[in-house]
Amino acid sequence: MPLTALSSIEVSLYNTRANEINRFLTINTANSNLLFCKNATSIKSDLLINYNYNNIHLGEYLIAFLNLDLTKFNDFFKYFCTFIFEYIEDIPENDRNIILSDLNMHTKYFDIEEPKHIVDSKVLKKYAKQYFEDKVEQDYLLKMQQLFRDSVDYIYNNNKDKKLEKLNTYERFYILQNINEQIRKFSKKYMCHYDLEFSLHDKNFMLNILKNITNESKSFSSDEDFLINNLLKRNQKGSKIYGVGPIFKTLDIYTYFYIILYHITLNKYEYIKKCNVCEHYFLSKKETTLYCSNKYTDEITCKEYGIKTSQKRKENEEPVYGKYRQIYSRKAMMVKRNPDIPSYKIKYEKWKKESKQFISDIKSSKKTYDEFDNWLDKNK
Repeated sequence: MPLTALSSIEVSLYNTRANEINRFLTINTANSNLLFCKNATSIKSDLLINYNYNNIHLGEYLIAFLNLDLTKFNDFFKYFCTFIFEYIEDIPENDRNIILSDLNMHTKYFDIEEPKHIVDSKVLKKYAKQYFEDKVEQDYLLKMQQLFRDSVDYIYNNNKDKKLEKLNTYERFYILQNINEQIRKFSKKYMCHYDLEFSLHDKNFMLNILKNITNESKSFSSDEDFLINNLLKRNQKGSKIYGVGPIFKTLDIYTYFYIILYHITLNKYEYIKKCNVCEHYFLSKKETTLYCSNKYTDEITCKEYGIKTSQKRKENEEPVYGKYRQIYSRKAMMVKRNPDIPSYKIKYEKWKKESKQFISDIKSSKKTYDEFDNWLDKNK
């Protein structure tokens, strides 16, 4: 699979996944994209630029962009490194050459021989700091981030706007594109082509191809026996052959985000939701999801906290639950005031156990608050 130029983005849309380039990785954590590191500026080691295509979840980069706090250098540094092609032409030639080294932006490579280059993280931090302190640059970046946050909230109605609730996601997207001039501009700034080809991701197969190229054999690509024998050597999961599908190319990072948002919305594989607890954006298989699964504290996730507090709020707003709390307090006070009458405590403990079981049954939908109300009247 060929590489695009550093100054462009190529997005292949197939199997609900996208191909992305220009990843900055720490040497010691080679599987971690810097964009998803918690504390990128604390990294002391050099960084590895890896220019191979990398299958990623279609929405990961968009979600990460939405959740960045770009007023903090740590998050801006992650953005700068991940999408450095936005800035590379403005970096002085000497330092640009240090960053890119001998990597040829216009050379085509097989996945298995992807070029890699080590860069001093201090060089990257130096220029990231300059752009971070540029108020015009930062204001524009924040403006674009807010534009996409607002767009996502509109399309997925994260703000529960009643006038939008009867529309589906792509109907909202259609309206948004017509009423928002900036989004409409992004929707036009790309090229698209559709190759009716196959893409095969099999390292051993590609190595054999390279070996034949090295041996100056020119018949391997049309040699039936060669193709059959090597494809039969695939791993137990089978050969990884995919149709290439449409290829979108753009010079604009925000058009890239637009393409991803459009594809996710139109195909309805997932929904971009905003957590009701931490307010971070996340992908969900369900349109009705309210909470993400990130840690709210060390002991509890946003989902666990949200469900717990939501249930508590419903209970507090439920008149029958309020009635239960009043009877509970009265019975507890009666036991406290009459410690010399054992029967009060025995009856109270029995009532408390049965009432808690009733509430548990209500939570599991085995019983209703109406039934609980009748029980309370009979067991005051």
